[in-house]
Amino acid sequence: MVNPHFFGRDNQGRAYTLGASQAARDEQSIQKVILRNPSVTLDVNGASPSTLTADTGIYHEDSRLLILRGHVRANDAKTSRFATDEAVVDTRTGVVSGPAALASQTPIGDVRSKSFNVYDKGDRVVFKGGVHARLNQH
Repeated sequence: MVNPHFFGRDNQGRAYTLGASQAARDEQSIQKVILRNPSVTLDVNGASPSTLTADTGIYHEDSRLLILRGHVRANDAKTSRFATDEAVVDTRTGVVSGPAALASQTPIGDVRSKSFNVYDKGDRVVFKGGVHARLNQH
């Protein structure tokens, strides 16, 4: 498919959208959708929607997990941004995790780590491994 868009809701009823420039079912598993240039927006109608983009992605319909790879970027309505090479989005819970290194920029400072987990629509972020931070004074 060219320019597909999928719509869904997480376990708390928050809407999300998933789009891509191209999508195709995996030949080995009908539950996998292979995506080129995916973009997922979480909590679409909320006060702070977050958008993640990547070079490629795989959406697992059975587990509702989206694996993003290659130049993964995230931006949210709170002016926070992060970059990594891989992220996993659980569209059931809205949790975003990353087994790869992360570089993050927020209004209060910059953080680098070897992995991360984002909870509660970005209100709680856990950085793991080799964490380096620079915090700005207010």
